[in-house]
Amino acid sequence: MIELNLNSSIIEKHENWIFGDNKNKSNRLYQKLKNHVETVKDEDVKKILKSIFGNLKKIIIGNHYTLDKIRKDFDISINLLRNKESERKHKVYGKDLYIGDKELQLYKILKEIFVEDEYKYFYSSPNWNAYLFHEELNLSICPYCGTQFIFLSSGNEGNTRATLDHFFDKATYPFLGVSIYNLVPSCKVCNYDFKGSTTMDLDNNYIPYEKDITKHINFKIEMLNKINEKVTPIKTENSDTQSDECEIDYYSVLTGASNDFNILIEIGECSDNVKNKIEGNLKIFNLDKIYNTYHRDYVRSLMKKAYIYNRVYREGLVDNFRVFFENETDLKNSLFSKIEDDHNIILGKLTRDIVLGELNF
Repeated sequence: MIELNLNSSIIEKHENWIFGDNKNKSNRLYQKLKNHVETVKDEDVKKILKSIFGNLKKIIIGNHYTLDKIRKDFDISINLLRNKESERKHKVYGKDLYIGDKELQLYKILKEIFVEDEYKYFYSSPNWNAYLFHEELNLSICPYCGTQFIFLSSGNEGNTRATLDHFFDKATYPFLGVSIYNLVPSCKVCNYDFKGSTTMDLDNNYIPYEKDITKHINFKIEMLNKINEKVTPIKTENSDTQSDECEIDYYSVLTGASNDFNILIEIGECSDNVKNKIEGNLKIFNLDKIYNTYHRDYVRSLMKKAYIYNRVYREGLVDNFRVFFENETDLKNSLFSKIEDDHNIILGKLTRDIVLGELNF
């Protein structure tokens, strides 16, 4: 629901974390991977490790599209590896997987280097770590759902930060364990409870680092009749049409006196690819149920405010308080957040879409 931007400062710091002073340390990623490339005896495993080592900079700071291509090439390499050996049943990441000895060896190496060592090192490494990453993003709202705070605090009073979701899961792609574009600060509910080990990809899901995806997601009000059947989306005060199919108390809903409505998450006009991505995220993060279960009362309060702050009242406020408001736009901006504020104001998009869009505030 919230679009994120990795600025040049974040990219530079993350690159330097791997390829700066740590590059020459034997216990850090670069030298450990290089050592395995040079010492692994199995030629098939060595070939894949060499490919990862050769693409290491792209893996560490390449954008999500670059990572998507690299992980697809990795899938091809793994399939070729599997065709060369009979498969046996081994425990990998706590799961029973049919995996050959070569693949098992490869995954153990990648898991140790990228996940068990370097990703855990990123928790609190000096100069650059998960806390500083979260801080530099200036983010306190989960970008997946927009409904949960992700607090940041580091010091003697205690430590807390957002969980880091691996968009391309680190069980399948451990070599993407510390890829900056694969780390999405998010709330525990989205990361662990809903997504968990679910596989996501750029064909069926969107990552918050993609541009102009969230603008196609719109919150609307879906009216219900007295037996809670869905009707047409709400008609605003400027509309001259209403449904005659069933009895609906529009006035009660519009004034916030009734909760006979649903929150509808609508996908606007966009390509089939973008629509598929959005639908994938809505399903994984259970957003329709979350918003309708926990945020209908909030929307109802918005409708009350919109009714109280009617156009005549707003005009009066602007006339009487020129010291605060030059025009009605200034008044609206003081009441409702701008899109730039969504990083730190909960339910910002829902508020704007309902009040400014649905209710023509």
